[in-house]
Amino acid sequence: MTSNKHIITPSYPLQTEAANEQETCIKKQRTGTIFFLIGASGAGKDSVLRALRPRIEGYPVVCLHRYITRDVDAGDENHISLTQEEFRFREQSDLFALSWQANDQLYGIGAELDTMLDKGISVLLNGSRGFLKEARNRYPEQLIPILITTSENILYERLQQRGRESSEAIKARLKRAREQHLELIRDTNRKLVSFDNSGSLKKTTDQVFQWLLGQPAITESALISDTIENRVDTIFSLFEKWGHEHYGEEISQLSHALQAAELAKNNEHSEEIILAAFLHDIGHLLVLDKHPQFSEQCRLRHDQTGARYLKEMGFSSKVTSPVAGHVAAKRYLCAVKPSYAESLSKASKESLAFQGGPMSQDDASQFATRPDLEDILALRHWDEQAKETSFTMGCTQWLKDMMVRHLYNNCNNQGISDFA
Repeated sequence: MTSNKHIITPSYPLQTEAANEQETCIKKQRTGTIFFLIGASGAGKDSVLRALRPRIEGYPVVCLHRYITRDVDAGDENHISLTQEEFRFREQSDLFALSWQANDQLYGIGAELDTMLDKGISVLLNGSRGFLKEARNRYPEQLIPILITTSENILYERLQQRGRESSEAIKARLKRAREQHLELIRDTNRKLVSFDNSGSLKKTTDQVFQWLLGQPAITESALISDTIENRVDTIFSLFEKWGHEHYGEEISQLSHALQAAELAKNNEHSEEIILAAFLHDIGHLLVLDKHPQFSEQCRLRHDQTGARYLKEMGFSSKVTSPVAGHVAAKRYLCAVKPSYAESLSKASKESLAFQGGPMSQDDASQFATRPDLEDILALRHWDEQAKETSFTMGCTQWLKDMMVRHLYNNCNNQGISDFA
């Protein structure tokens, strides 16, 4: 085998005219999209895919693994290792949707690709620049190439650090990469999206992720995506504007919210509960912002105020119910566990008085029958713990991504019209 040529092997048999018509009909029905990542060796495709994998959870898109004739421990890619004999058998049995040869290895994409596209699921996969033309011919309507680039100097340094090739071989590889890049740019009649990975991996991943969110195949329509993004931005703008405010404790609203979310995350709770922990006091921010729907009187019922607002914004009951119940949970715990009342902070004890004090025995018995009692009580305990004055606030991007995923999933469950 040669290392600088791609030898194309058909992965499906020659078809009759009738079969071709059937294939054309199937292609027209496919609603998923193939996001075909390409780029020179060392540009960072594997790193970008690995960073994107957790961020696309909850969206109708998956990272599809490749079948490769190299050791499973070779490189950083999450691939399935096959011998050449195993690969050729699968290829001859039509078990690959795409297959090609490059750099002394055989590469295949499983036939499950077509099933995913037919079901409206889009796919992110690690492709090949040399195989792009054939892949486009196979999927003319579904495939969008995403080119990951980097400066030649950085590319040279990365390849040298790998230690797999001599300096001469690296220079030859860079020359081929330059020629292929120019060829791709000249092909102006075909769609090509490019991202520069010369900077930080996080910056590149953020850019690719945001671009993916704008693709109709991912969010069903750009309108839904824009609406969800706008709602998340609106919520975080409240924290940006009022998060520095204190509410009787010695910490800010934002610090308290982030601490509660971290506690939920560290206890391995669901994303809905983590979001509920982060947003449980958003009612206070709405009052500070003088939101037209929420007067100063709503401060006394910030739990209900916040839950109602979050419901209107599209959050599911798995988020809004714990938010609505976290104050009642304090009253419940004070009724069934007197020692809990003594453990409350000074500000929490003061607010307990105008929140109604400990529940009556009948109310406590009724509250104990709630199906989500465990989640509400967990949130209540994090509410009390999340008051460390030495807490260092970090990046909130993970919460934004989680919020987008949740709203998108809830949008699908409720119907698009609820988010229009």
